[in-house]
Amino acid sequence: MVDLAKDEFDTKLLCKLLGLARSSFYYDSTAQDDSWLRQQIEGICLIHHRRGYRRVTNALHREGIIVNKKRVQRLIAEMNLQVRPRRKRVITTKSQSGKSPYPNLLRGCLKRFDKRVVLG
Repeated sequence: MVDLAKDEFDTKLLCKLLGLARSSFYYDSTAQDDSWLRQQIEGICLIHHRRGYRRVTNALHREGIIVNKKRVQRLIAEMNLQVRPRRKRVITTKSQSGKSPYPNLLRGCLKRFDKRVVLG
């Protein structure tokens, strides 16, 4: 709106009327178009679906694309291609150890009273 009327009126006056800071009027965005890089990242993630941002960044570097790891991490997060860490399985029993189980030493020594068990 300010661009259309800036030839006829002063920029300072137009920004004041619109309640817009002049710095916002003169601001020029330096954001880059990431569509090509997004395609490259998506191609790598489709082939190797268990790769995180570090390995994707290394793959891009091997292809000759120099890009910051933080930028790759941000793009992967925006495209929902993040790798969830594998859940570690906790082994609680080693049943195949070849040893016999411990004997129950209290098997014949217990007496039951109501809901209590008493060593007799």
